[in-house]
Amino acid sequence: KLYNQSANGQAIARAWAKKSGRYTSTVKSMLVQAGLPTDLVWLSLIESGHNPTIRSPAGAAGLWQFMPDTAKIYGLTVDRWVDERLDPKRSTEAAIALLSDLHQRFGNWELAMAAYNMGHGGLLRAIRKYNSNDFWELSRLEAGLPWETTLYVPKVLAIAIVMNNKKAFGIDGIEPDPPETFDTVMVEPGVELQTVADAAGIDVGSCARFNPAFLADRTPPAARDPAKAEWAVRVPVGTGAVATRRLGRSRPKSQPLPRPADASADTGRSARADEARSSQATLPATAGRAPRGSPTSDGPEDPVVVVPNRALDYPGRSRVFYRVMVGDTLTKIASAFTVSVEDLVAWNSLDTTARLQSGMALQVFAPPGLALHRVRRVREPKVLVVGTDEFYEHFEAQNGRKRMSVVAREGDTLGVIAQRYGMSVGMMERVNRRSRRDVLEAGERVVVYTPMGTARSVAEAAAGARARESADPPPRPDALPPYDRASPATASSPSSSSDG
Repeated sequence: KLYNQSANGQAIARAWAKKSGRYTSTVKSMLVQAGLPTDLVWLSLIESGHNPTIRSPAGAAGLWQFMPDTAKIYGLTVDRWVDERLDPKRSTEAAIALLSDLHQRFGNWELAMAAYNMGHGGLLRAIRKYNSNDFWELSRLEAGLPWETTLYVPKVLAIAIVMNNKKAFGIDGIEPDPPETFDTVMVEPGVELQTVADAAGIDVGSCARFNPAFLADRTPPAARDPAKAEWAVRVPVGTGAVATRRLGRSRPKSQPLPRPADASADTGRSARADEARSSQATLPATAGRAPRGSPTSDGPEDPVVVVPNRALDYPGRSRVFYRVMVGDTLTKIASAFTVSVEDLVAWNSLDTTARLQSGMALQVFAPPGLALHRVRRVREPKVLVVGTDEFYEHFEAQNGRKRMSVVAREGDTLGVIAQRYGMSVGMMERVNRRSRRDVLEAGERVVVYTPMGTARSVAEAAAGARARESADPPPRPDALPPYDRASPATASSPSSSSDG
């Protein structure tokens, strides 16, 4: 609807249809070679608008918006001489490796893309807390996923639909930008781009635009990486052969390099928004392990298990809980308990295309006669139902917070309320499942997770206000505003950012 019926959405779709010409064909070709879905190219379009030199205020950079630490983990050089996040080819190779790891870790692309946006550690915590590996279920739950991530995955899917059906969205007449093409010249370490530009017969500014990854306008020094004998430098199509020939004749030598003024000149790490990507890292492979023959009790965290907020009743069956271990599958667990995979999915908020994550606890209604002593299970747990007061009280207390429902005042925004109760705006969005740009009505209820001390002081202030109000005469009925049965707090309105 946004990209088909909204003027703002249509403008975004036209802009992206134009920008998509630069790198889409190259990135798709690399995705095909890696065996990944070609529609992942649209993730990079959303990340950067296919501007390979773009940087975020938090420090992410390039076509795929890598943070420095994650870039280094996936083989990209990020230092004072070169930032390979700005190299479309090298950063795409790293993104393919990261996305492949995330897909292996989580099992489907919805979760892999969510982990790309919010970090795989944050996603694992959400899966274990709410006991669900279903992205769409997590995206509906209070505080389940960051609001940005909740919108991010559907946005990638929506743009894939738009770009694969341009006529239906009225953008088939948009002329895409021409694809980026270039020749490559291999040069020694420590060679200035000016030297390469002279050899190619172009100005140094043009050479620098082809090579944004070289931060010092020269290839890095040999001493920085002794194993690196040469570097690839890009020049306009048709100039590579002559540049190579001229450089071979002149055999440019490494020039003396200025010393950095400060050792901290190397690119550092910074957090990204409210949910940093710092948790992105290499992901361990999974190994199979069957639930049969294991101990009948788990570790010290066993006493608490989380179940979906739905009524289930199976007379004659025993409800037991199984704590998932690395490598477990629905098929293995179903076989161990002599139930069907469909049963496990019905009893738990699960996605059959996603992997089970260690630490999840599945509720199982075991059939009569099952030898439960032979199956590893949780003993006498405390059962928490997702979304109940007891559920929030338990998990927020672990973080030193208390969940409260408060009333918005005239002129309030999520940001204003966040500041009032010691929360970040991103957390307010995550908890209330709405954008910070939404207009709040006076009297509308919103949820806050406030530090315990703040909660006590707020409660005391509220109690004092109620006492003062009880001492005053009630207002006349004709002075009250009309009552609107449509609760604005429960209305859902789609939200989109100006960048699509």
